[in-house]
Amino acid sequence: MGDFVRSRGIRVYLAYWFAALLTTAVVVVWPLVRHPLPSEQVLANLTMFQEGLGIKDVDAV
Repeated sequence: MGDFVRSRGIRVYLAYWFAALLTTAVVVVWPLVRHPLPSEQVLANLTMFQEGLGIKDVDAV
């Protein structure tokens, strides 16, 4: 059970981190779409606990 939870968590976090960092990169390269994101917002989003901290999502999807 522990191996399953660990491997599942790693897969979920890696996909989530990829999406959040890709969105951040697109916003940095193409700022006309959205305003540049503060680093605190990006770092909080990498924890997946941003809503509990009262911070907006980097990628609303």
